[in-house]
Amino acid sequence: MTRTRLSFVDAVFASTMDRTRLSLVVGAMFMASAAPAGAQPRRPFPRRQPPPTTPPEEKKEEPKPEEPPEPDTWTAIVGGDVITVSGGTIREGTVLIHGRKIAKVGHGVDVPKEATVIDAKGKVVAPGFVVATARGIGVSGFGGPPAPNAKLADSLDPFAQSIELALSGGITTCMILPGGGGGFFGGSQRPRGGQPFDGTSAVLKLTFGELSSMVLRDPAAVIVNYRSESPSNKFAVREALDKAKKYVDKVKEYEDAKKAGKTDAKEPPKDPQTELLAKALRREIPLRIAAWDQDDLVAAAELSRDYKVKVILDQAVESWAVSDSLASADVALVLTPRLKVRPDREKGNPSGSRFDTPAIVAKAGVPFAIVPYTANVNTQGIFGRDLMNLPFEAAFGMRGGLTEDQALASITLGAARTLGIDDRVGSIEEGKDADLIVLDGHPLDYRTFVELTLVNGKVAYDKEKSTLFRGIKAAR
Repeated sequence: MTRTRLSFVDAVFASTMDRTRLSLVVGAMFMASAAPAGAQPRRPFPRRQPPPTTPPEEKKEEPKPEEPPEPDTWTAIVGGDVITVSGGTIREGTVLIHGRKIAKVGHGVDVPKEATVIDAKGKVVAPGFVVATARGIGVSGFGGPPAPNAKLADSLDPFAQSIELALSGGITTCMILPGGGGGFFGGSQRPRGGQPFDGTSAVLKLTFGELSSMVLRDPAAVIVNYRSESPSNKFAVREALDKAKKYVDKVKEYEDAKKAGKTDAKEPPKDPQTELLAKALRREIPLRIAAWDQDDLVAAAELSRDYKVKVILDQAVESWAVSDSLASADVALVLTPRLKVRPDREKGNPSGSRFDTPAIVAKAGVPFAIVPYTANVNTQGIFGRDLMNLPFEAAFGMRGGLTEDQALASITLGAARTLGIDDRVGSIEEGKDADLIVLDGHPLDYRTFVELTLVNGKVAYDKEKSTLFRGIKAAR
């Protein structure tokens, strides 16, 4: 008989298995003795059956959120100097609001008995300011991923302090871009390379405390990286636009076939990026391109002409040098008069920033909006460089040659035209949204405070009730 020599590990394992068997036997004897007489033996647990397989349901498109019903309310702002922007100034005029819209503007306006009357005698009434570039206002965490199907509505915060701060500065509408607002000093930076497409933007109404009325347009623009130093990006953008153009043609063929009663018509396959660019080709939304120098500006203008798309050119520092070329394309500019960029000595042609850029592009007929150095609102950093001082930046445009009317339009009606929302906001006209501000002085005076801000006909900010600037009066 041959004896097998066990290793130490084998011996321990065998001993452990013996103790386990012994424990199971003792446990079974204990359970048997503990069971009452006549008890039925315990049934084994039934096996979990797999869930029945059902065919997956077809995904239905989510219904678009409906706007709340129009309130049957009347509000009258009487006695103030009404700066309409689109039609001059009405001294001691009246603005009558019905629900969310402006009903009447002028003198001798009949005010209903049930109307709420706001006494603006000795004050100035102006349209709410429109911001062409903003970050972090009314949203939480909208910095990221640049997915074509990302929705801003998932990140809205109607009670954010940033909304109240913006309202206190007279801002009622803004285009929100992905990303933060810059650090302590914030500020515009030279465009860098990246993916060809960098997500979308959205236009918000700053309806403090009301979520249902915040989104004016989403998506509002397709953010594109189209720089001369990145030929691969430029090729990818044009390739994607060509693909979207074919998609638009196929959709039209499909819709025509359906109207003709053809049952074998097949809808072309969809993808989020192509659908977004199809909206741009249909001129429903613009492309937004950060173009700093002349080469990038001219290239973006060529893209607009080639594909007949609207383009917003952000940080258009050297637009003064190519204003005539830009005027022949469907482009609008976003400018910061105080943004200083030194000339490039390696270039043979004039370059860098100029203080009179807004006046030069205005003379050429190129629409533009003015924004400050920093695209957010805050209570720190350098005074006069964030959105709470938006009129301050527009006033510097006057120093460069803009008229007072042009400077004010650059943050109201001109900015609304740049964003393609001038049918809703930007001026005080009958039928437009009742987004208004009541001020204690001219909007472009640095000493002026906003006393009331109305969004959609409702008071969203009241200086005397807010803790921000209550009790502060400017010395004049």
